[in-house]
Amino acid sequence: MVVFKPFGVNDRITIKDSLRGVVEDITLRHTVIRDLENHRIIMPNSVISQEVLINADYRDECICRFIEIGISYGSDIDLAKRIMEEEALAHPLHIDARSPEQVAAGKKEVVVGVVALQDSAVLLRAWVWAANQADGFVMQCHLLESIKKRFDQEGIEIPFPPRPLVFKNTPAIA
Repeated sequence: MVVFKPFGVNDRITIKDSLRGVVEDITLRHTVIRDLENHRIIMPNSVISQEVLINADYRDECICRFIEIGISYGSDIDLAKRIMEEEALAHPLHIDARSPEQVAAGKKEVVVGVVALQDSAVLLRAWVWAANQADGFVMQCHLLESIKKRFDQEGIEIPFPPRPLVFKNTPAIA
């Protein structure tokens, strides 16, 4: 770990798919990680070096957030995609992460596409970039709300799955 340095102080890391937090201190023997509930996880470096590690801040803090919303099969897909793109472009925490080559090639700043045809919904995803993890989370929360409000205004339905109800041991109706 001393040579490779897979993380540093203030990096947001995930270890073992369940231990998540911000690195507060690194010593020769252990690393202190503050989790989202403000607990301190003190993990021996020998354990960390044996695990797969996700570092949200390694080299480049930019992050792509998936904004996923299901719409009804009867809704206008093109209108829904346009609303998602407009809301994302208008958000102040959104950044343009395209390279100069991508801009020259005409790649869209926010890509929106159909990613699944589910039982009760057409699932749309917008790929929206933010400067860092914290901005990305706030942006995602705001966009889910603003897109929902726009969908309501424009008549785009967000369905809920039908649930059959089975009543057992009920008396027969005469």
